[in-house]
Amino acid sequence: MFFMTNEKFRDGFKLDEYKGAYSISSVQMGKDEKEYPRWCKIELGKEKREQKIPLAVKLGDKDMAVEALRAMLNELIGTEPIPDSPPF
Repeated sequence: MFFMTNEKFRDGFKLDEYKGAYSISSVQMGKDEKEYPRWCKIELGKEKREQKIPLAVKLGDKDMAVEALRAMLNELIGTEPIPDSPPF
């Protein structure tokens, strides 16, 4: 599911699910209405070799993703956290 956050530059994010793990990816919508992920470079291993990966935030399984997103929403709108939720 794509959420556009900047209509001028057609930027947004997408909620992804892969093998039960959820993440939010940075995406740009092309003029052809195709979603193009944003990429970043990271250093891996002791050799510090560079690798390109999609720019994303891993949220965990469905329950953890819901908890994380609720906590972020509570922070954004200024409501009290849901009881027994982890402090993010």
